[in-house]
Amino acid sequence: MKKVFVLDTNVLLLDPNSLFSFVDNDVVIPLVVLEELDNHKNRQDNVGRNARETQRKLGEHKDLIKGVKLAETGGSLKIFVAEADLALLPHDLRNDKPDNLILSACLQIMKTSEVPVRLVTNDLMLRIKADALKIVCEEYKHFNVVDSIQDLYSGVKCFNNISQEWMQEFFNKGSAPLPDEIKNEEIFPNEILVIKNHEGQSAAICRFINKNENLIKLRDYEAYGLKPKNKEQNFALSLLLDEKVKLVTLSGKAGCGKTIISIAAGLQQIISEKKYKRMIVCRPVQPLGNDIGFLPGTKEEKLDPYLSAIKDNIVNLLSGGKKRKADKDNLQFFIDEGIIEIEAITYIRGRSISDAYILIDECQNLSAPEIKAIVSRVGENTKIILTGDIEQIDKSDLSPISNGLSVAVERFKESTLAAHITLLRGERSALATEASNRL
Repeated sequence: MKKVFVLDTNVLLLDPNSLFSFVDNDVVIPLVVLEELDNHKNRQDNVGRNARETQRKLGEHKDLIKGVKLAETGGSLKIFVAEADLALLPHDLRNDKPDNLILSACLQIMKTSEVPVRLVTNDLMLRIKADALKIVCEEYKHFNVVDSIQDLYSGVKCFNNISQEWMQEFFNKGSAPLPDEIKNEEIFPNEILVIKNHEGQSAAICRFINKNENLIKLRDYEAYGLKPKNKEQNFALSLLLDEKVKLVTLSGKAGCGKTIISIAAGLQQIISEKKYKRMIVCRPVQPLGNDIGFLPGTKEEKLDPYLSAIKDNIVNLLSGGKKRKADKDNLQFFIDEGIIEIEAITYIRGRSISDAYILIDECQNLSAPEIKAIVSRVGENTKIILTGDIEQIDKSDLSPISNGLSVAVERFKESTLAAHITLLRGERSALATEASNRL
């Protein structure tokens, strides 16, 4: 049955193409939403860009007050401009706050509409108020790649009850074809397989390329003096050090080593092996807690508080854990020579980057369009690493199953150029691991 979808501002600020995401249904935008978009249009971040892009898309159509047919979907697009009837709202909501005006618009449309009306918003409180007013409401799920966190691709599969003959061949030769028992299973390129015999006493650990190639036994890896502390870190290093894999995504709780092993693999391939000319390390400028406001100084001085954790990891690797002052000078030398670049995400947009190893940290705070803008910067002979903890999201419009990192993990799992590993164990300290589990 055809429906009417009323869009909240946050949906358009997240995805301007949401205007065309409701197939042959009617899309309605309350006038107050246009006012809110106008308030955001001068922002110099992704929200501002999306506000401007939405305005451009709306500006391509005329007579939006009457409603226009959308060639892209077969549905229609309309601006709702009737004067708000606040009498339809409970007394406590009878004011001109944008959310209340949107609720009033929904109730007014429901009074005259012959088809079901749905409010679409990612604002949880607005959804609660809508539910109280008997307005059917739903989240904008265009970027939700799975139903729950548990369904996210982990990059590792375990198989049991494999014949002892296959296990013997694998351990004797160091490789073997895919076992007959699992040839019909869904396995993705560059997925790590843990294969056990009937007794479950021995395990073959290997990487799957495709069904025509042998499974190769994984060795113990090391990068720039850093040895992995658990099997998942070793899985990750095997992918980080493989130049055929152009995109690696790493997820896991705080303290499991995502950033430091990524940096170690980068230093190994740039300084020791000369595979790439430079390493670019970026992260979103997203403070923990209340922002401290304007910071004086040059760009480097402004960014230093946000990127100091990255610098600490690099200095630690350069010094072999001894943290000598000379190694801070070495880091500055590499920065001055352009071998290591430490940037905020803001400055990567619009670039075309070749012959580089790129690490984007804290990707759980980026949206899917932002990840697309970043990965599309990659040029020839460039490898990009995306890391993050999907349980530590600081942006209200993102969730564990709709943030840019989760979207990249799911959308690239079938690509031969990409690979993913979910790190499970914290290695920073016993207390840090306990905090991740308990808090």
